[in-house]
Amino acid sequence: MDREDWIELVVAVGSVIVMLAVMIVVGMTYGNGQGVFTSSEGGLVLAGAILFFVFFMTAIGYGLAYFLKDDENGDGNPA
Repeated sequence: MDREDWIELVVAVGSVIVMLAVMIVVGMTYGNGQGVFTSSEGGLVLAGAILFFVFFMTAIGYGLAYFLKDDENGDGNPA
């Protein structure tokens, strides 16, 4: 594996760990300990967290594509 692959792997795994941590915090804050939300507010917060994750991963993908691009000929396209 080259350097770019390692960077992508670390960023992806780190992002998933952050998402799992957010989901655990939401569950502990709005749940009753048995995996059931005590109000509809918890479901909305969880849906917001999932939506945030989708946009967050999109931004990370664009960022990685921008910073890790192989710009050999200067026009933005690899060789």
